[in-house]
Amino acid sequence: MSRSNPEPPSVRLFAQAGSDSEVFVIDHAFQLVARAVGPLDVQVSPGIYKVKFRRGTTVRETTTIVSGPSDVEVAVPADLGSPDVAASQPEVQAMASPAPDRPKRVSARPAPGGELVLDLRLGAAGAHPAEGLTVHDASGALLTDVRRECPLPQPPSPTLACAVSLRPGAYRLRLARGPFGTIEQSIAICDKWQTRLSATAIDLGTSSAPLWRADLANATLMMGPIGQQPSTETLRYADTVKSWLAGPQSTIATAHAERLAGTPIADPLFAISVAHTLVRQSMIDREFGKTPSKDQRALVARLVAQLETLVPGHPDLASLALWLTPQRTIAFALPPMLRSSWAIIVAASVRRPAIVPAGSLSALMAEHLWGSQTWLAWRFDLLGAPAESAPKRSRSSLFQAVVQAAGALGTMPSSVTDLERAVLTRLQGLDTGDSAPITKKLRVVSAQLARGVGVPMASVDRAASSLLAKLSRGTE
Repeated sequence: MSRSNPEPPSVRLFAQAGSDSEVFVIDHAFQLVARAVGPLDVQVSPGIYKVKFRRGTTVRETTTIVSGPSDVEVAVPADLGSPDVAASQPEVQAMASPAPDRPKRVSARPAPGGELVLDLRLGAAGAHPAEGLTVHDASGALLTDVRRECPLPQPPSPTLACAVSLRPGAYRLRLARGPFGTIEQSIAICDKWQTRLSATAIDLGTSSAPLWRADLANATLMMGPIGQQPSTETLRYADTVKSWLAGPQSTIATAHAERLAGTPIADPLFAISVAHTLVRQSMIDREFGKTPSKDQRALVARLVAQLETLVPGHPDLASLALWLTPQRTIAFALPPMLRSSWAIIVAASVRRPAIVPAGSLSALMAEHLWGSQTWLAWRFDLLGAPAESAPKRSRSSLFQAVVQAAGALGTMPSSVTDLERAVLTRLQGLDTGDSAPITKKLRVVSAQLARGVGVPMASVDRAASSLLAKLSRGTE
């Protein structure tokens, strides 16, 4: 009678990573043995393991030999970034210091209910980090020229801090970048909350002609009670959640969604971004034929319910509610703050075009999106005026007229835009003369454009009308 092989002894393997990091343990056969968000503490068999740490976009690996019987601690790589080191956040120290370094307050409107705080880290000596930066209301009217209202701090400080008092609502942050155009993005202000934007000035010019401007594309945004300075932990999470959303890193987002659900939320924008990370993963799963996680959807629903009592009306919260309940009656005349919100809105507009009203800023800016980062931004200098009123016609009649005019002309006018060309290409790919319902055909075109170009139905209609006018002039 043969003896059974004894079980190999297990050894404790642990790593004291911060809760904004993920840790993976991989064995010699490249199989995942364990995974944790924050501190890792597992039992493993003796052998050679690779331990991988991920914090934001930074990934570090180390090889560890486990021979037993003593516990094995894997040190967190120093260049991964420690959650307990405040020295890496000089702007926090400046903002938390006595009154001289506190934000200069600018009243843009009477009876404010919210606040926009700009923390802009200086670039070269003497270069103002808010050069070309202005705050506008929803209609585009100028409220505050940050460069003029907030001079450089004296004595010198590493960060310029400026607080703008605003009524709750949607605003536009505009940055003139000289020959590189002017960009805009939305900023939502909620009652009794401050929205804080932290950015570093970067040089867009040359050594002989420097052009220092705030790097809004890589800015960190967060929310907190008015008058409260953000902690190092709040700043750290606000910065790393951008990479979770871009990934999407749904494992760490799920862990934090579970932690946030049912507990007081200190930073609503962080919670909104966590929820959007889960939504983005669900949308990717569905696109590739996988069944989205019901547990993650339930977590999003719990976070939305909590946030609706804290920041009602926030556009990126409204987009989450739309994702949960597609039948919800809502319109987005003004763009949201997050690119992930825009993806939800565009997808919903395929069946419900009125979600993005024709002629609204959201419809106008869709063709001129700028960058590919977390925040939704567009080229303000390229925005066109709303299309001239044209004879009312059905969408099916419009689309058929475009295809017929293009066939009669043969060649495209040089003034045709990329979006107009994309609309025509997809329309020509459909047989507009067959017996299939025109509604179905329109949805096919709209879905293709939503996925491929990222524009709502209102922008498709506008492009089709403009294209028809150009094609008609070409046949005259």
